[in-house]
Amino acid sequence: MGRSGIFICAGFGLLLLQGCDEGLRFPTGPGPEDAIAAAARGEAPEGAAVAPVKVDLAGGFDASLRAAVRQSPSYAAAQRRAEEARLGIAAAASAERPQISAGGTLGAVIEAPGDRNATTTGAGLDLSLSQLIYDGGETAAGIGAAQARAIGAVSEVSIEANARALEAGSAWIDLWRARTQQEEIAARLADIGPLVAQLDRLTSAGMIDRGALLGVERAVIGLELEREQLLAQQRDAEARFRRHFGAVPAALARPPGPPAIAALARQEAALGDAPRLMAGAAAIVALDRQLEAAQARLKPKVGLRTGLRSPISASDDPDLTAGIYLQHVFGDGGRRQAEIETLTARAAAARADLEDARATGRAAFEAALSSYRALIAAQAALARQIELLGAERTTLRSQLASGQANLSQLIDVEVNHYRAVTQSIANEAQMISTALRIEAETGALAKRLRIAAE
Repeated sequence: MGRSGIFICAGFGLLLLQGCDEGLRFPTGPGPEDAIAAAARGEAPEGAAVAPVKVDLAGGFDASLRAAVRQSPSYAAAQRRAEEARLGIAAAASAERPQISAGGTLGAVIEAPGDRNATTTGAGLDLSLSQLIYDGGETAAGIGAAQARAIGAVSEVSIEANARALEAGSAWIDLWRARTQQEEIAARLADIGPLVAQLDRLTSAGMIDRGALLGVERAVIGLELEREQLLAQQRDAEARFRRHFGAVPAALARPPGPPAIAALARQEAALGDAPRLMAGAAAIVALDRQLEAAQARLKPKVGLRTGLRSPISASDDPDLTAGIYLQHVFGDGGRRQAEIETLTARAAAARADLEDARATGRAAFEAALSSYRALIAAQAALARQIELLGAERTTLRSQLASGQANLSQLIDVEVNHYRAVTQSIANEAQMISTALRIEAETGALAKRLRIAAE
């Protein structure tokens, strides 16, 4: 076909495209602004707000924590990222398989304008097949990097599961503590109230010095302030509890008691397999494989390529090509070498981060264990103190009628007994929280709750 025929075909194609301009445009729709705003507000595509899932607490502490983690959006997101990483293995491995592509052309060839017999219409087909034979190990390294990233993503799921379980458990423990302490202070103020009123009457009658009443009133005001502080702590715990469990119950069961120190000490064996360390190690292996792939790109590639081209004109013979190709980049301005140096530095930084995380995890474990031992000793001392104050309290109440004890002494003992009891409640809650934190850091919490990492 002559040059004039080519120009005519090109012009005809342009006119055709111009005539179909409206149909060839990309589909249009509403802008992303409304969708972004709806997603930020937590609304479903239909416009309805997404209601939080309410966890059934009847199964107890462990079952409720397991349900709270499973309905957590962040845990679900971690699972989706793990699935994405697993699919990346197949994507990386596809380079080892044959690559097949095809294309077609439907049109006409005009060899002589104005001559109908010189116009040939039809369809042409292009088919190509290629198979990589050698690439210096780039594909194998890419598959290894994808596998390491998949393992790391599973570890990230475990990290997320343990973190969400720890948060939910801490909210439960803090709410139980605040409510229990609130009940204790309310009961103690109810006990002290009549005593203060009686002391006030005796002071008004001139039977007792007013200084004693002022000291008692200061103690009562201190208890009232503590009650307000506990109420604020309770509201904070309720907000966190609602976030994880969907609703705050009227009555909340006591969390399981703190485990024995020996059980926590055995967690030391799991420190080396902690999810955070596994994720860090997987990231290092992935970087090492990426570095191998970058180094392999300095080598030539060898492959087998074959293709078939069928022309539009039926009178022309199809073209078939086959052969081995060699491809090598001799110069790229230093891009590949810069990539190698970047990955080397990144891998060295990741190794340093992993060592720091290992040392930090061990130090945190030892500190938590030491704190747990101190809390056990404090609980024993508090138990003895509560026992002695309780006995003194009973004795003073019995001696009050005979005049052997006075109201100021009794109220002082009541306040001290209350403080010892509430401190014991706080210590117990801290022990349970410390045990949960140790389990979460070693990854044992999610395993105990039977929450799958995949």
